[in-house]
Amino acid sequence: MQRISSTTDSKSTLRPTLSTCTHREPMADENEAVTPPRNRAVEFTIRGKWAHFGRIDTTTVKQSYRIIPPTTAMGLVAALLGYSRDSYYDAFSKQNAAFSIIVDSPIDPFQLAKLDLSTAGEDFESGRGKGVLRNFISRESTLGDRQQRLYEYLRDPSYRIFVSLNDDEVHNDLVDRLAAKKFAYTPCLGRSECVAHVPEWDVHELEPTTVESVDSTAPIDTAKATSSVSVERTPQRFTTAKHSRKPTSFVSYAFSKAGEQVSVLPSTEAYTTGDDALLFV
Repeated sequence: MQRISSTTDSKSTLRPTLSTCTHREPMADENEAVTPPRNRAVEFTIRGKWAHFGRIDTTTVKQSYRIIPPTTAMGLVAALLGYSRDSYYDAFSKQNAAFSIIVDSPIDPFQLAKLDLSTAGEDFESGRGKGVLRNFISRESTLGDRQQRLYEYLRDPSYRIFVSLNDDEVHNDLVDRLAAKKFAYTPCLGRSECVAHVPEWDVHELEPTTVESVDSTAPIDTAKATSSVSVERTPQRFTTAKHSRKPTSFVSYAFSKAGEQVSVLPSTEAYTTGDDALLFV
């Protein structure tokens, strides 16, 4: 496991600080922007009351990434389309898909104390409620460790996600579902209880351009260090593993918690929709 410092100030560099905690080979960091596979992108806005994107680089409180990670954005699109778990990694590989994310409202973290209860089979008991046989969590299973855990949530989050897809069938399926607002699974922002909705969507042509700032997150190899940006390091792509999944690469990107533009190096190659300047991850 690796630890990361994701805060910056005017005197700091955007490069995250890493310290190796195990003897495992470090996972590759690919901090350059990804080239969209096609000169088009589907944009949709996702909003909710709460969001929680569980950090994998901490074991203390249940902290949340501030930005929806690329892998979570992929899982969100896969859920809208009805893909089963771990079945979409090839379809959303860097050769077939690219994602760009804009912070649509200021990020507002909030810590909430919660009591987690086990849902293992031996912790349930059957009983009748209103004449219907139901399963209940047994009282005995709640009498042990009742220490509350702090969860970090984001209040009233809103993101705009741009996805460029190489496969015409997948692209058209996403457009049709957004137009009809008929999704295979309910959209959510991280945890399943963070139910969200998709109020707006559009399809854009992408035009190459050179910029000095972007509206989206910016991979740190292209970003300028300023006092107004923060940095996160998250998984970039997944692959299937035995009985599970694992990251194939990580990406560190700069973003503004206030939803402002991010300064980038001079003459950075980006893409424009006419309204937004984008870098993809």
